[in-house]
Amino acid sequence: MKKRKKVNFFTLLWGLFFLTSLSITEAKECNGKEIIGSKVSISFPDMSLYDITAKVDTGAYSSALHCNYIDIDHRKKSVRFSPLNSKRIYQYPLIKMKNVKSSQGNKQHRAFIKLRVLINDQEYDTIFSLTTRHEMRSAVLLGRKTLVDRFIVDVSLYK
Repeated sequence: MKKRKKVNFFTLLWGLFFLTSLSITEAKECNGKEIIGSKVSISFPDMSLYDITAKVDTGAYSSALHCNYIDIDHRKKSVRFSPLNSKRIYQYPLIKMKNVKSSQGNKQHRAFIKLRVLINDQEYDTIFSLTTRHEMRSAVLLGRKTLVDRFIVDVSLYK
């Protein structure tokens, strides 16, 4: 019969702590969902807009994109807009118009469009509302509808 080695309780505890902390800090995925921080770098390849810092906001339902210029053509069901201080004007199909409660508590009637977005080299079709966010720190906001079933948010991570 083999003799069992006695393991010091504190050594065992330290080993478990080390393995747990290693798996949390080194993991980029959990249950098939990517772990992201409170800010993430995104790109809009169809508009040649790259490496934009977006705020991840689990309190916001929808995602929002800052635009200097927004022109809605209800007859053609399209929107012309100039995103993120760009001088170019883009035209996309209008998905819907909806009242949205802003972070200041004001209701705004916003246009929604579908954009292809790259988040950590993964491509997603995402619905964005178009609005003026010049008073906000982040020009792009990613809301719960974009995050659900795709990401886990760890606010201790930054980018």
